[in-house]
Amino acid sequence: MNILVISNMFHPIQTGSSNYTLALAKTLHNHNQKVVVVSVKLKQYDSNNDTEFPFKIFRLPCIHFKFKKLFNWFTVVSFNILNYFRLYKIIKDEDIDIVHQVNHYLDTAILTRIVCPIAKVPYVVSVHTQLQFKKSFYAPILTQIDKLISGKFILKRAVKILSFNSEVLRYLDNTYGKLIHHSKVDSKILRGIRVNLRDYPQKNNYNLNNFILSVGHLINIRNRINLIKAIKIVITKHPLIRLEIIGHKYISEPLKLVKELKLESNVHFTGELSRKEIKNKFLSADIHVVWVTSEYVGLGTAISESMLSGVPVINNSPHNLIGNNKLEDMKNIILIKDDNIEDIAQKIIVLLDDKKLREKIGRSGRDFIYNNYNFDNIINAQINLYNSLSN
Repeated sequence: MNILVISNMFHPIQTGSSNYTLALAKTLHNHNQKVVVVSVKLKQYDSNNDTEFPFKIFRLPCIHFKFKKLFNWFTVVSFNILNYFRLYKIIKDEDIDIVHQVNHYLDTAILTRIVCPIAKVPYVVSVHTQLQFKKSFYAPILTQIDKLISGKFILKRAVKILSFNSEVLRYLDNTYGKLIHHSKVDSKILRGIRVNLRDYPQKNNYNLNNFILSVGHLINIRNRINLIKAIKIVITKHPLIRLEIIGHKYISEPLKLVKELKLESNVHFTGELSRKEIKNKFLSADIHVVWVTSEYVGLGTAISESMLSGVPVINNSPHNLIGNNKLEDMKNIILIKDDNIEDIAQKIIVLLDDKKLREKIGRSGRDFIYNNYNFDNIINAQINLYNSLSN
């Protein structure tokens, strides 16, 4: 089968969507499917490096915006009329059977929506990001634009929508309602990650390192404010604790709070690191603590990868994220309410005090990811779905 995977987000961009796009392409290739990737051409990236991958990569000209307090990788390709012809030619030349659009709000989705019907090729959309707008004068306007473009124009015309978990499903229901028929949504296929155990060596030493990790760009919905306040409580019992927050710094409030609370020796902002550097951090971390403060939550790529490495994770996902009795508080994950600072602090302290508990949760978390998110176990169902939709 010939599958085209398209997204604005792809290597070398470091986001959950780009990591998924790469993992999906590699897994499809390893399962004897012909796969091509279409993404954007970044000026600072030498596309000759794409030859390291075992599948074709086509990069479309784009406009690249860097929003200082929002996002460094905002790209636009739909403005360029020639890109529609380029995508059509790729679909025809590569004899594509089906197109997989990664994320519904990226503007490659506009190309996908317009070109696929002309090329007579079906497309599926996987929803990774739940768009949410701050309460403001413009929020109702932006919400209606989102419903019109993402909902009625793009998602409604997809042959299938992959929702991955209960939170994405709830988002689709709440945001787009009757625009999207339930028969179009597949919530059984989970969001896979590539589980090559050689790339994720298991954490075997659970001796206390006084090291807490928090991976993910510093943004409004992942601001770490309550985590930093919780650390102020934690240091009363563990004064040597070190929290490292890894990711690009889009907001300054957390940095100011660290100074106000005089936590400069305990809380450190490393900026963005490579995936290899982050994986090495997992092996020495006692706990990985990260969540989003928004209407919709979940387990991101960094959380899944840290659990796969055997690091106990503290997060605010619902216990039924991927089905009942899957996520188990204090067994394979530590679940918290993100606004309860005292509870966050106490659960961190309990973990730091108990080596056996850290090891039990870490190992159970690894089993949870391996059994539920392993792309090699998921991909056959996904390929079968592609086949059923392309016939």
